[in-house]
Amino acid sequence: MKQLKQRVDELEKQDKNVGVMPVMVLQKPYSCETNCDDDCNNNILPEIEARVIGKEVLIEIHCEKQNGIELKLFNHIENLQLFVTGSSVLPFGKSAISITIIAQVN
Repeated sequence: MKQLKQRVDELEKQDKNVGVMPVMVLQKPYSCETNCDDDCNNNILPEIEARVIGKEVLIEIHCEKQNGIELKLFNHIENLQLFVTGSSVLPFGKSAISITIIAQVN
C-alpha cells in the first residue's frame, strides 16, 4: 500500500509539471559574404527555439533563405522521431525566412 501511495505522489508531481515549458534556444554566429546586401544582420542567423508541452513541440527557426531548406528540416525532424502536424514559412527581409513547425513525439 505504501508503494502505491508513493507512485500516486510521483504521478501527481508529473501531472503538475505538464504545464511547464522547457525552452531551448540555439544560436549560431553568421557571417555575411562580401556580396551580401545591407539588410544582412550578423547576430540573428540561424536561430532556433524549441518549446515542449507534453508530447507537442513548437520549433521556431530564423535562417538564411536556401532552396529546399524546408524539406531538409522536415527530414531532420522525422529522424528525431517527431511527427509534423503543422508548419509555416514566411519571408523575413530580403535574405531570411522564419519557419514555425509544430510536431508531436511518436
